[in-house]
Amino acid sequence: MNTRQKAHIEWLIMRSFRDNYPDFPKGKLTKSETPDFIHKLSLTKSIGIEISTLYKSLNIGSAESQMRSIIYRAHELYLERFRNPIFAQIFFNSDFTIPINDEIYSTKIAIAIIDIVAEQKIGAQYMSHIEPDILPSGVSRIIIYAHPTFKNSFWDLRFELNVQDIFNSGSLEKLVDKKDEKLRLYRKKITDLYWLIISADYINKPASFNFENALNQIKLETGFNKVFLYNLFEQKYFELV
Repeated sequence: MNTRQKAHIEWLIMRSFRDNYPDFPKGKLTKSETPDFIHKLSLTKSIGIEISTLYKSLNIGSAESQMRSIIYRAHELYLERFRNPIFAQIFFNSDFTIPINDEIYSTKIAIAIIDIVAEQKIGAQYMSHIEPDILPSGVSRIIIYAHPTFKNSFWDLRFELNVQDIFNSGSLEKLVDKKDEKLRLYRKKITDLYWLIISADYINKPASFNFENALNQIKLETGFNKVFLYNLFEQKYFELV
């Protein structure tokens, strides 16, 4: 992922969170580095906002290169039909096996995305989900994002997060600890408050599992004034600190 693509994704997460967090304060939001955004509340007060992503810790070995090759070819097929820039997340699962015919597999992915994009206006802002019933085996879902500021398409490989990936592995706490180590760098910007937004693309939660209650059991020690877990797929936030 290059710097421009990373910035597009950070803006996407930031805008989505801002639109769905009712207590997000009024002000001027600008892109920055260390932290990722500066939100000016007034001439004298501001919030430094860091964006991070919670990934599934999974060793997929040699299958990863095959998955990325399939995505690359599907993207090529899409660009033969459309130049509309989109960010597409293709989620693979444990059912994936090396296909006999990569071209057919990639074509199925491309067609599913093309059918969605064909229904949208050029330059429109939207988020769409493609469920597995029309996708090849091994692809659990596709999430498509479009925004007028996107100049180029970016398609990426993703894996669904299960609740055990968050709670059993301690990955959430480890990520916050890692970001805390960088707070001294953020403070060079001299903002008044520091927020951390941890994005999770998609979280697979069993119906019987009380997700909110489990999050409440997590006790974080952090220098951030607020820490959020943001489920981008559901556009739902959880305030951890």
